[in-house]
Amino acid sequence: MLLLPGALSLPEGGNPYLYISGLSQAADVLVRSAGSEEVVGPIREKHPDAKVTIARDASTVTPVVVIDVESPSDAATATILKQLVTDTGKSLAQLQEREGITDKNRITLEPLTVDDKSTIKLKQPMLFAAGAGVGGLVVTLIAAAVGDSLLAARKVRKRVRVEAGARVSAGSAASEAHA
Repeated sequence: MLLLPGALSLPEGGNPYLYISGLSQAADVLVRSAGSEEVVGPIREKHPDAKVTIARDASTVTPVVVIDVESPSDAATATILKQLVTDTGKSLAQLQEREGITDKNRITLEPLTVDDKSTIKLKQPMLFAAGAGVGGLVVTLIAAAVGDSLLAARKVRKRVRVEAGARVSAGSAASEAHA
C-alpha cells in the first residue's frame, strides 16, 4: 500500500504521486503502529500457525507498506490479509485523528496490489528433496566402499591361490629332484 499526501498538502491540481517523498517517516510510524501487538495479536490468537510481516518496502524509497502473510491454508491467508489491510487503514486514521489532522489534510493509503491467489512456499518439499539427495549420496558412497572392499578381498584371495599354487609347484619340483 502506498501512502499519499492529503489534498491540502498539494498545490491546486497537483499530482499526489509527485509529493510522496516526504511520507517515508509517516510510513515508518504506520508500520510500527499496524505491526504492533495490539493490532496483530488478535490475529495471531485466531491463527497461531500464521506468520505476519508488516514492513516498509526495502526495494524503494517511496512510502510503500508491504503486508506479507504465510499460513497453512489459502482461506486463512486471504482472511488475515484482508483484515490486516483494513486494520492498517484504521491505524493510519487513528494516528491522524489523535493529532487532530483535518480530513482534507490526512494521508491516505492506496492499495497497489493485493494478491488474490496464494503463493506456495516450498520449504518442506525442498527439505525433503535435499534429504533424499543426501541419502542417495550416502547410499552411493557405502555401495562404492563395499564394492571396493569386495574387489580388494577378491584380489587378495586370487594372489593367495597363485602363491599357494606356486609353492605346490615348487614343492613338486623339489620332490622330483630328490627322487
